[in-house]
Amino acid sequence: MNLLKTAFANSADTLTMLDHLQANLEYEKIGREEILFRNFHALYEQHNLRAEKVYGYFELFHVFQYRVNGKHPLASKIRESDLGLLEKILSVNFMMNESYMVMPSRGLPEFMRTGSVNSKMPISADNMLFMHIYGVKDFKRTTPENHKSLIKLDVEASPYECSSRMNSTIQILPVADKMEMTDEGEPYVQYTVFIRNSD
Repeated sequence: MNLLKTAFANSADTLTMLDHLQANLEYEKIGREEILFRNFHALYEQHNLRAEKVYGYFELFHVFQYRVNGKHPLASKIRESDLGLLEKILSVNFMMNESYMVMPSRGLPEFMRTGSVNSKMPISADNMLFMHIYGVKDFKRTTPENHKSLIKLDVEASPYECSSRMNSTIQILPVADKMEMTDEGEPYVQYTVFIRNSD
């Protein structure tokens, strides 16, 4: 690494990137959320972003602002950190119903593959067998088919406030980790993009 730093001594951006890579190589036996948080914290401080709006696109688990299965996701770690972002985080998750998504074929059993590189897979938040999100029927009753809806969850007198609706899952055949919201009643996300019948 020192040889690379010497070679790029006149390139501040490259040196910064090399320092970042070296820090990541030195992380040992810490979870993915902690690595994501440390990287976010370092870059936030390094680029002095306190006066800026910052956007990130992360998967479902990472955007939850409170503990899931007793562990802190990325947004929860940021919210509780010394970065001063306690009341400044807006989390949006995506929920698909009667839709399809594309996944890498190599990670699927042969019988589920629909293509050599990628496979089209059905996904639905109301599938009791694999993943049913308690409360998803509320969204189905209030949104049109073949539509994408932005739903605000943390409005005053919300039916989701202090409720397990949208905060618990039911799985008969656990093909993915079950998510239990540890801090029931807390605003895990502020908005949901509810996608119906997407192909």
